[in-house]
Amino acid sequence: MDHVSGVAFVGRWCTGMQLNKIQKNIESVQWKAIISTFSLSEILDIASEGTVNVIGTNLPQKWALNKLALGLDIIEISDPSQLDSDNKRQKKMTETKTTAAKILNADGCMDMSNKIFARDPSPLVIGCGCLACKDNRFSKAYVHHLVVAKEMLAEIIIFGHNLHSLIQLLRAFDSNCKNSDVVNEFIRRQLSSE
Repeated sequence: MDHVSGVAFVGRWCTGMQLNKIQKNIESVQWKAIISTFSLSEILDIASEGTVNVIGTNLPQKWALNKLALGLDIIEISDPSQLDSDNKRQKKMTETKTTAAKILNADGCMDMSNKIFARDPSPLVIGCGCLACKDNRFSKAYVHHLVVAKEMLAEIIIFGHNLHSLIQLLRAFDSNCKNSDVVNEFIRRQLSSE
């Protein structure tokens, strides 16, 4: 299971658990179904039978860019821990958690309330084409200040950046999957089984 882009998480998100810990203790995590796959056809078969949730990682981005995914459901919630169906853990996280603004980058998410961004003059994501990243006024330090001060402009800037990132991800996904033989074969199998 060294090939990270070949792991599909099915079922509930294991809050706070690192992928390597899950891999080491897979037998002890009975309530968590993890399916290790190394081909798009296996991922498609799994997805056609139920829901594939990939939460808290950048695997959907890697899958899309590497032609290893068919589709993504995007939902908007203010707190990712709401996706955790364990009510006790969810309540505990909500009580101890501050509302932190997160922006998408190539490695997943960055928490803009983190103090390391307080004096960072660089754009949110170098090379990003969104309005916030192209404008020199919206540095990481400035957005960090807006987040800490709980200014509404922080939410607007971060929403715009994240929306742009998702649109770019879906464009890359669309262009990578248009002529995929695996996708075409999957569609043929689905149509022939009906």
